[in-house]
Amino acid sequence: MKRQAGPEVERLIQLLGKLPGLGPRSARRAVLHLVKNRDKLMAPLTSALADAHDKVVECHICGNVDTRSPCGICSDPRRNSGILIVVVTIDRIQRGGLSSVRLRAPIARTRCS
Repeated sequence: MKRQAGPEVERLIQLLGKLPGLGPRSARRAVLHLVKNRDKLMAPLTSALADAHDKVVECHICGNVDTRSPCGICSDPRRNSGILIVVVTIDRIQRGGLSSVRLRAPIARTRCS
């Protein structure tokens, strides 16, 4: 017989299981780790998620996430607005040194139901 945790724990497992790369088993392990380390991990994660929910937006130009729109990348006056490069993830390109052009991440189509 499968043992189930309380409804709060099961809800956390279900929600984490919707994240890319986390299936039900990985989500269960993550929740157990969070619960066992609630002061070191769960409380700061809760606070960070609340802050992100309130402050993080999607840039209306490139699709990047930031606390403002346009984001810091698009509002950088050193970038050439006449050149646009479509990339999968903006952060990797930034580290690669393409800092003089505008970047656009395609709209991701994911299913989280």
